[in-house]
Amino acid sequence: MLDAAVVIVAAALVSSCGALDALTFMTATAENASDSAGAQAYADRIAGLVPGVKINVDSTIGLATWSDTFWAQYAEIRKPGVVDVTWLDTTWVAEFSNHLADLTEHLPVDFIQQFHPDSLQGGWYNDRLVALPWDIQNAFLIYNKVLLAKYGYGAPPQTWDELEEMSRTIQEGERQNNTQFYGYAWDALNEGLTCNLLELISSHGGGNIIEPDGRVSINNPHALKALTRAVHWIGNISTDQVMSWDEDGSIAVFLAGGAAFTRQWGMMNFPTDDVTAATYGIAMLPNDGHGTRSKGTAGNDYLGISKYSNRSQEAAAVLMAMLSDQEQVREYRLFGLAPSRTSIYCGKGLCAPYDPNHWQICDANITDDYSVFRFTDATAPGHYDDASRIVFTNVHRALTYEISPQDALNTIECQLVLLLHGRSLLPDRCLNELRTEPWAYATAYSVTGLAVAISLALIPAFIYNKDNPVIRSASPIFCITICIGAVIFLASNLTATLKPNLFRGICWANAGLTCIGFIIMMGALYVKQHRVAQIFAAVSGANGAMRAVTITNADVFKRLSVLVGLEAIAIGAWMFSQETVTGMAIVQKVFRESGCPCGADLDYVYSCRYSPTGFWLVAAFNFAIVIAGTIMAFRSRDIPMLMYNETKYMCMCAYNIFLALVLILPVLLLLTDNPSIQLVARSVAVVVIVLCTLGTLFSYKFYLIATMTPAELKVVMDSRSPASVKVRPTFDAISTKRGLSTASKPGLSTTTK
Repeated sequence: MLDAAVVIVAAALVSSCGALDALTFMTATAENASDSAGAQAYADRIAGLVPGVKINVDSTIGLATWSDTFWAQYAEIRKPGVVDVTWLDTTWVAEFSNHLADLTEHLPVDFIQQFHPDSLQGGWYNDRLVALPWDIQNAFLIYNKVLLAKYGYGAPPQTWDELEEMSRTIQEGERQNNTQFYGYAWDALNEGLTCNLLELISSHGGGNIIEPDGRVSINNPHALKALTRAVHWIGNISTDQVMSWDEDGSIAVFLAGGAAFTRQWGMMNFPTDDVTAATYGIAMLPNDGHGTRSKGTAGNDYLGISKYSNRSQEAAAVLMAMLSDQEQVREYRLFGLAPSRTSIYCGKGLCAPYDPNHWQICDANITDDYSVFRFTDATAPGHYDDASRIVFTNVHRALTYEISPQDALNTIECQLVLLLHGRSLLPDRCLNELRTEPWAYATAYSVTGLAVAISLALIPAFIYNKDNPVIRSASPIFCITICIGAVIFLASNLTATLKPNLFRGICWANAGLTCIGFIIMMGALYVKQHRVAQIFAAVSGANGAMRAVTITNADVFKRLSVLVGLEAIAIGAWMFSQETVTGMAIVQKVFRESGCPCGADLDYVYSCRYSPTGFWLVAAFNFAIVIAGTIMAFRSRDIPMLMYNETKYMCMCAYNIFLALVLILPVLLLLTDNPSIQLVARSVAVVVIVLCTLGTLFSYKFYLIATMTPAELKVVMDSRSPASVKVRPTFDAISTKRGLSTASKPGLSTTTK
């Protein structure tokens, strides 16, 4: 057989006219030319077992990584007519399956049934048998016979406790001459660490990390004991350098005399000479004692037939020859590759005659249930690489004391469930609620409190100055209403700080305060300006006839009530569109998406889920009110009395609202999984709208009151815009009726000349 690196063995087909071409066969990689020559010899021997087939070898030597091996072979298997029989790793079955034939259609049923059920299962994918197990490369414990005998041990350890005790004893003795000696050398780098952990957990009775039915089982007390044991090895019986070693690194230290034990894949990395047989022994990996079984990770090789093969019958015959009893026994005798057939599974019955000078795997006396199979495509369809990465990444963090063993198991469980089954099956302990940070609460409360204080302070200021002509011209009762609406609008910031999953109805309370507060604040502004526009529009008539207009506060409030009522109806329709009137019914968990199998996908925040239809209905209504008010303000821009003409202030208010929304809405929509930013952005947006509105409308008025004498105010009050109509107002209580005389009733009178 070949060492593990990349080789492509090719052959062409027997032509229809009788010429002999080769079947294309891809197998494990050759590291050098001698490996390639060995592959040619193997191909020639297999060809001799199948009449009418010739196999020529065409090898690609020395691909750098296992990933390179995969992609080189995957590129070949996808080409029609290029490959007939292919080798593939146990973890590649899913990726190759779409390009492999169903072997049940090409091989006899009784032949298929001769393979061990566990290893055979790994060749099934999507109810198709696409590969058969070529060999079983189990992990074993390799030990130094000389050192064990030197310290009085007559046999290798049976349990992990015995391994630790032997390692400490031998380590203490050997460090008299070699301070870098450690008891146990193993590999804890990347996918190798996943294999180590799998067999360690399984030998403690902790399951298979992912069970055959897809259930994630890693988070259990037996697995915790196993991982805690491995963490304790670092710095005690094992060097911390194991976390940077692959199999080659650990075996190099072992063969150099730097360790008493090592964990390796069979005898793949050992020379089969007399020195090796005399110095090193092979045994099953230990277990945890009573009630547990020794386990070694199975690194199976598989064989399949390309579904694009033009000679599938000959390919099937070659595959059967390669998997025959004769070939499996030969590979076992020469290379220690454990057979996959049930009758000789892992060398069963092949130990006699036993040659003590030839190191054989039958030293290990393997049990039938020794193999533990990786969670490949049957258990983690299409996700082995990601699943393995989740395991070895978090175990590595535990080995370096970055997290505790229990935290590592918790994280692995959660991320595997998320990867394989989605969030619906996640245990509650997997989910991490993202809470609003204290600084966000402090910001929201402080800016909102400041805005509320300003809004409330304006109310007594309007009451105190209600007789001042500047305030009287602005309709003090509606200025107060604007402030009340602002306070209600700001109150929504306070409800936004409450968690919707804890406070029932808070979602609708928040929406209601926001909408009602906004419509009262802006509606009061627009209806009072609408009154002014109506009064000055009544000054008309070609013959210069005088007309009188009276508009009462009650009538203006009726119009405001209509707007608030329409807003309430819109909110009701919004709630009806969600078929709920309770806050709890619209609470959802918004998860932080990362696009990777990592912890970010387990973070969530409670959020109010609103119907898009209802939301846009209410938003459209409020938008229409702002647009209509802005148009009305623009159309009344020619009102001659400057103190009544608030066109520029209303337009500035609309501008500020739209500017705040343009700046804040993207933040609210894009950062739904960040509660702190959401709260601050929302609070700042509401405060900006309120303060800009109040400041724009009232700051100039109070500036005039504070800085001008009554005489100066009279000049301002009499100031008029460039218009031909002369109007003299009287500042009494304002009422509304068109065409009625104001002589019998106080009001705002206009006289035309």
